[in-house]
Amino acid sequence: MKINLHSEGITNRTAKVTYKLFIARLVFLLITAFFAVRLIPYLGNFPYKDLIDRYHFPPEVYSFANFDGAHYISIAEKGYAEFEQAFFPLYPLFMKGIGYILEKNYLLAGLLISNISFLLGLVFFYRWLKEFFPLEQTVWIIVSLLVFPTAFFFSAVYSEGLFFLFTTASLYFLKKNNTLLSALFAALSALTRLQGMLLVIFFFFSFFQHKRDFISNIKVTFKKHFMLVISPLFGTVIYMTYLFKTEGDPLLFLNVQPMFGAMRSSHLIILPQVYFRYIKIFLTSAHTFQYFIALLEFTMVTLTLFSAIYLLMKAWKRRNYFLIGLSLFSLAHILLPTLTGTFSSVPRYALMALSTYVVISDLKPKYRYAVAGLSILLQIILTSLFIQGYFIS
Repeated sequence: MKINLHSEGITNRTAKVTYKLFIARLVFLLITAFFAVRLIPYLGNFPYKDLIDRYHFPPEVYSFANFDGAHYISIAEKGYAEFEQAFFPLYPLFMKGIGYILEKNYLLAGLLISNISFLLGLVFFYRWLKEFFPLEQTVWIIVSLLVFPTAFFFSAVYSEGLFFLFTTASLYFLKKNNTLLSALFAALSALTRLQGMLLVIFFFFSFFQHKRDFISNIKVTFKKHFMLVISPLFGTVIYMTYLFKTEGDPLLFLNVQPMFGAMRSSHLIILPQVYFRYIKIFLTSAHTFQYFIALLEFTMVTLTLFSAIYLLMKAWKRRNYFLIGLSLFSLAHILLPTLTGTFSSVPRYALMALSTYVVISDLKPKYRYAVAGLSILLQIILTSLFIQGYFIS
């Protein structure tokens, strides 16, 4: 009994630390934005910029709705315009609902949804992690997530915060054997972003047992848990059905991808081809801002990819099916967007490559601190550039 009370005390203290870290992070982002507005020349050349200007917030605040955020505000106000079907519907639907309560202030609605969702997601994330990892490693996984170079997107008018909430809630309730809530949050995750359907991978391996061989595990999992395993697909199917009925193309969210980047393709491009494209850029292009972003994309894809592969090999050797599922989920999260032929936006999508944080948390302390310090520095730079209208991811 004493042990349980002690554990509960540790849990409460760590939860308070999580809240404090979240608040400290918000202050950190606002301070970064304050100096960025005053020190970096503004670029800000993106569609619907006028939508965020009219809300009359300070630039340190409204600039968190740059780029995709402006599209989400447009969708919340007027519904889908041409080519905007690339953005999955649940986040702008939430913005529309909350925006009505806030006298149609969709920018404020987006900021509130993103930040509250991220905070709640951190709570679910912590409670889920502590089921599998020691306390110190759990804390380091959360810290690694918070300081990740592109983690500022969780607080922007992007779907990252909401997606994080639904994904972590689904994983938490899966561990607690609440299959209904786990399936519901998984479907909501996939209705927020295409990558939500990748939870199928994690669900699949979560029911594997050491006492059964691999083939028997597959048979038993599909026989007993088929509907739960495929539940993440429901959200994607709902959106595809909507697109088929309204536009006649259930895959329109993929087919409009070329409209959002010169290197994007609606045809599948394999990873070696994408690497070849980037090596060609490095050998032939001038050292402009776009060159720096390409180098960032290339580096982050490579590092997160190898982190996932490293953890997968380590987990497979030990037949740790939890880490196998986590590694494959992370690997798929990195690889899926590269199929459009570019690493653009992958530094943002890599936020949900959870294996990266597990690998970092397992490093020796001096290396963990070094990675955290470098990550914070990069986050300051990338946040500043994003605030001033430079496309990051």
